[in-house]
Amino acid sequence: MSERKLFELWLASENEIEELVPYEKTNNHSLSNRFTGFILGQCIEGFSPSMIAKNEHGKPVLKGVPFSYNLSHCDNLFALLVTSFPFCGVDVQSVKDIARYEDALRSVFTDREYAILEEKGTPGDFFQLWSLKEAYVKALGGSIWYGRDFDSSTEPGCYSDKWFQRGGLSFFSTEIEKDVYLSLAVPSLSEDRAFRKMRLKDFS
Repeated sequence: MSERKLFELWLASENEIEELVPYEKTNNHSLSNRFTGFILGQCIEGFSPSMIAKNEHGKPVLKGVPFSYNLSHCDNLFALLVTSFPFCGVDVQSVKDIARYEDALRSVFTDREYAILEEKGTPGDFFQLWSLKEAYVKALGGSIWYGRDFDSSTEPGCYSDKWFQRGGLSFFSTEIEKDVYLSLAVPSLSEDRAFRKMRLKDFS
């Protein structure tokens, strides 16, 4: 496998973006665009917003450079993954009322997964697996309703804080803050790879 040089996860709150990321009135200055443009500008030499396009699935991709990125937003937290891989996926999910999301969870989880989580899992296990499935479909491009193609094949909690392989991809998932789960999906790795976790507020 060729050397992968860029593997950074950037985190920021809405307030941090508002305070630390400048914007130009001529550009779309939504928080997600401001955060994405600023970080890509730090990571990729010569970056310009014109380098961002959409593929056949509507997923943002970078033109003309050997990098990929993916953005997720949940509640007050933004997460941006920037890599030298040809594609990547990141997702952040906070723990919510399972009863309100039962129909969606049953649509995305396999029957086996749902039965195991219903018997043994915590609310956190439900939403951590949801984040893994989101990272999966975001890495490949497509809809969360294809999440059934990803079968976790593990007991609740067994996929935390370590890399594991599934369906030709490598995954990492962790509780990034209390009751907030973050998952990554990248092309299959031959060995565990460390990624740099960066916080916007610490940028200098």
